[in-house]
Amino acid sequence: MLDLKALRQRFTLLFPPILYEHEGLDRLLAAAVVNAQFCNLLLRDPAGALQAGVQGENIQLSDEEAAVLFSISANTLSELADGIARCFGEQPRVSLPISAPSLEYYGR
Repeated sequence: MLDLKALRQRFTLLFPPILYEHEGLDRLLAAAVVNAQFCNLLLRDPAGALQAGVQGENIQLSDEEAAVLFSISANTLSELADGIARCFGEQPRVSLPISAPSLEYYGR
């Protein structure tokens, strides 16, 4: 009998350190998640959303971040977040332990 525990492998999602260099974009997207009115404004008029801020707080973006934000045409917050991630090359990578056997080992 095949022991399924032997097939389980731990894995870790690794994100490039650059993810944490865009705090303004992180805050902008987080604000859009919790505030539907801000989210709609951000999707319709990103420059206006930045100017309006969130609950009296201005979100500061670098010139590069603002240019990326203004260049993306998105209908949903998910599309906007995906566009931002693509522009900055932030794709998660899956990392398996070095000792992890390949699936070929298990006849797959």
